[in-house]
Amino acid sequence: MLAKLVESFRAQGHDAFCCFLYDRSDGGNPPPSGTRFLIQGRFRLGSILAAARHLLALFGRPRPDIVLTFHPKASLLAQLLALGARVPGRIASQRNVADAEKPWLRWMDGFYGSLGLYTRIAMVSCSTADTFSAWPAAYRRRMKVLPNGIVPLTFAADDVPAWTGRPLLVAVGRLAPQKNHTFLLEVLAELPQAHLAIAGDGPERDRLQAQVTRLGLTDRVHFCGTLSRDRVNALVARADVFAMPSLFEGMSNALLEALAIGTPIVASDVPAQREVLVDAAGRAAGVVLPLHKAAWVSAIQDVLDHPALRQSYREQALRRARDFTMDRCVTRYLALMRHLVPHQVRQPRTRRSLAIAGRSCDLVQAPAALQKIIRTIEGREPLLIANHNVNSLVRSLDSQEMQQFYRLAHMTLIDGMPLIWWARILGFHASRRHRVCWLDHLDVVFAEAANHGWKICHIGGRPGVGDRARADILARHPALQLVTCHGHFAFPGPEADAVLAEIHRIQPRILLVGMGMPRQEEWIAQYWSRLPACVVVTTGGTFDVYAGVTPNAPRWLGPLGLEWAFRILTEPRRLWRRYLVDPWRLVPHLLRDLRRGRRR
Repeated sequence: MLAKLVESFRAQGHDAFCCFLYDRSDGGNPPPSGTRFLIQGRFRLGSILAAARHLLALFGRPRPDIVLTFHPKASLLAQLLALGARVPGRIASQRNVADAEKPWLRWMDGFYGSLGLYTRIAMVSCSTADTFSAWPAAYRRRMKVLPNGIVPLTFAADDVPAWTGRPLLVAVGRLAPQKNHTFLLEVLAELPQAHLAIAGDGPERDRLQAQVTRLGLTDRVHFCGTLSRDRVNALVARADVFAMPSLFEGMSNALLEALAIGTPIVASDVPAQREVLVDAAGRAAGVVLPLHKAAWVSAIQDVLDHPALRQSYREQALRRARDFTMDRCVTRYLALMRHLVPHQVRQPRTRRSLAIAGRSCDLVQAPAALQKIIRTIEGREPLLIANHNVNSLVRSLDSQEMQQFYRLAHMTLIDGMPLIWWARILGFHASRRHRVCWLDHLDVVFAEAANHGWKICHIGGRPGVGDRARADILARHPALQLVTCHGHFAFPGPEADAVLAEIHRIQPRILLVGMGMPRQEEWIAQYWSRLPACVVVTTGGTFDVYAGVTPNAPRWLGPLGLEWAFRILTEPRRLWRRYLVDPWRLVPHLLRDLRRGRRR
């Protein structure tokens, strides 16, 4: 759900990203695109300090308006750092009952919430909030109920297992005592025709398998292990009954998704399950029962024996699922955020254009640019994304091909703090977030491409550099389809024609051109009409950095406008004129900007 929240915030124009403390996907569900895992390996002091350093860097470039955390450990670490970074909105989320966590976590969480390290505490359900009734009043005053939303469903087209032709019960959840699978196995022993498929894994697996053997259920219980979300949905859709005998819950996403699929539900009568299945008018979208074996056997047998009853439960489930849409969930979160920091969150950031030294630029933040790329790829349309910095402004003064390139561009991003500062002088509401350097954001593009199976082609660099950069990138994104071609060829000419033919053979969705300025812009200007329909992005020497050929400036220098100082120190002979002499040519043009009047 977290990934969908972030995607929805971005779709509404907000700059949002997500991090995870560590990877617990176990291979069944790939992490969301652009995911950062802060802790590699075990949860130790060294890894926690490394994660803290990473978060401090994220909170400082630039400072976010809201930090939202979805796990107690994440809350303890990230919200303390957010307070130190003076983040105005700090929202912790409680997704389970009060006594579900370890005592030290509960104590620290209560301490944080009572002292105001959290500005708000999102409770996943009213029943979850009720379990905190004995906590300090200062903590409870900050609580706000924000129910989960149902992420749009996808279904795998797997072969149907042989046992799905029998009456089928499905349980979804980690194999842990909370989920109470032992009770469900006892119920199954009284239903001689039924099979049970359990999707999930965990520490209780060996004990449950021993119980299966003891009860003589080996042929009727199927441990499916950790499955991808679309395969779980497909399994639930084939089931006759979705069974959930949990001892306690916060608000189960599996239960919500079973509602949206329309599978008849039999669930334990614990507060969170009743809150999901029974609406305000008392209508139940399934069977809610105490944990008595005889009652469960009878209820499940009734559902299996009566198709009309199954259809009735299906209709009630689908109706109830409409109360938990993702749109409602997003609206509730945004309303809370606007309450905490109204001046930042009230209006989504939109694209604005301005002219600097007579050259058009777009005030677009990186997430909006990434969403534009994704929408364009899905629509199979051409898109040319350029960028302007001081060097490009100077070079475009004399080069007709550079000017033609920028006329072709659909979007021209700003890659340089001096241009951001000048936009402010001209009266635009520009911030460091409007500086888009692809070295900071290409990993998100790679993750999206790997997730969707999009091909990427890169042209640029000396022979061999692309291969080294590709190895570095694939180490982080092994599923990525990435082809590299060197950029040391003359154009126009037969070599350039061969490169163009290779691009048409590959049919990339994204073409990265990293030949350096102005060569990359001149090549695109000459060959734009002959390129296949794809997203074309100029990336300069980014792949040289990935390959280790060019030293990478500390990323915190860029938002401060000091990356040029690092580069001139590392390559003084090549760059001293670019940074110390050429910019003065812009002065007459910048003065004309001022004479045209500041934007009010």
